[in-house]
Amino acid sequence: MVACLWRLTVVALIVCAVGLAPPAPAFACTQPPGGLPYYSVADHVKAAPIVLEGVVIATQGPYYPDYPEAANVQVVQYLKGNGPSVIVISGFGPSSVCLSSVGLGQHLIFYVRGDENGYYAFYLSQFDAVAPADSQTIAEAAAASGQQPIFLSPAEPLLTQIAIAQRFGPAYTPGATATATPTHTATPTRTHTPTATMTPFAFPATSVPGPFISTATPYSSPPANTLFSVEAMAVIGICGVVMLVFGLAMGVAVGITYKQRD
Repeated sequence: MVACLWRLTVVALIVCAVGLAPPAPAFACTQPPGGLPYYSVADHVKAAPIVLEGVVIATQGPYYPDYPEAANVQVVQYLKGNGPSVIVISGFGPSSVCLSSVGLGQHLIFYVRGDENGYYAFYLSQFDAVAPADSQTIAEAAAASGQQPIFLSPAEPLLTQIAIAQRFGPAYTPGATATATPTHTATPTRTHTPTATMTPFAFPATSVPGPFISTATPYSSPPANTLFSVEAMAVIGICGVVMLVFGLAMGVAVGITYKQRD
């Protein structure tokens, strides 16, 4: 009987250990059998309703589980289709959920679907709604679209402004320009009186189409994990009760065994 109680005690300890162990992380994005299919730039251009070259000037979200992040994109040119000069595209996110990740200042080719009621990232497979905006990709996309590109604005000045703003922080106004006009006198002692003018830069204001609002709603990160969660404390309590019952039962069994020997 003592051996039986001992085995039950070991089983109870194992159950408690499993209950207290942290859950294994789950990954939402898995590749299909045989790996991801290959799609060329031409495949994406032919399938996507809208293809554009642009620069990310802001990100928003997450708002909805299906479309965790939206990107405000300053359009450089439309390679296929047409639309606003600043377009808000939803449907981006981390690669862990099979989406394309975008960030401030990225210069990319965007594959898009939708209209003025809402624009969304267009996927043929996993995390392939964007492509590098290099000269070769742009040339392939333009050739595949069969449309004369609609040029709106150059990318380089905007990329420079964002890079300077990121480097110098809020104290620097992106797009500011400065000019100096020195004044020289005829005397040996020269004095310089520079004059500077600052022209602040502002992104064009646009309303956000679709289910997204025009400004990102701030959200706080979840609180830091404490030493023991409520579930862990509950498991510890249950294990304590189980061990107490088994301890009492084992004590009674040992007492009966010794009594019978006497």
